Amino acid sequence: MASSPQMPRVPPLPSADPFFALSLDLLFIAAPDGALLIGLSDEQPVTGGAFRRFDSETAELKRVWTDRRFRRRGLARALLAALECEIAVRGYRRVYLTTGDRQPEAEALYLSAGYTRLPQPLPAEGDVYPVAFEKTLPA
Repeated sequence: MASSPQMPRVPPLPSADPFFALSLDLLFIAAPDGALLIGLSDEQPVTGGAFRRFDSETAELKRVWTDRRFRRRGLARALLAALECEIAVRGYRRVYLTTGDRQPEAEALYLSAGYTRLPQPLPAEGDVYPVAFEKTLPA
């Protein structure tokens, strides 16, 4: 994991891949309010995700992904556990996230990890996907 408050803003990257077409502002995940975790295999990124401050008690998960060639190996579950651990260390007591409505594997992961599906997303700035979850972390 590497993050720094001095990280520059990353411009949109030209690519046919929607993940890389997103403009990820690295400042929104900078310490102390957020972090970016990347899982490597043979020094290549295979899974990753970030969190940022949603409110004083809540961290919001963002851009959680696993390379399709490495799915069904427990990497997403391990990443989620690592993100939750780091979120708790930063003092947050709740985790919030939104995901697309065509990602049943993601929904199953979050439900199996103790997240509760919300009837609708919470009011927020930026991209909000239609399926929302939250989890209260143990004290």
